[in-house]
Amino acid sequence: WDDTMLVRHDEPVEATPDVVRDVQRRLAAVDVYAGEPTGALDEPTRLALADWAGRYNLEGRLRDDGKLSSHLLLELRDVTPEID
Repeated sequence: WDDTMLVRHDEPVEATPDVVRDVQRRLAAVDVYAGEPTGALDEPTRLALADWAGRYNLEGRLRDDGKLSSHLLLELRDVTPEID
């Protein structure tokens, strides 16, 4: 429960271009991101991630420090297993 429900146990993940490209491809697969997978954690990517997170009640996992929530990434990967 602590790992999945408490934000304090949510390890931040560096938003490297490879990680962000993966996120962008997955967000495109769930129809919330329409851009090219650039690898940049830009405003369209942040908005798409926030839109998706809101649909799953995960908005508390959004970060504003240039990093990504490890739990949020796991959840996104769980709903897009076809993207590898």
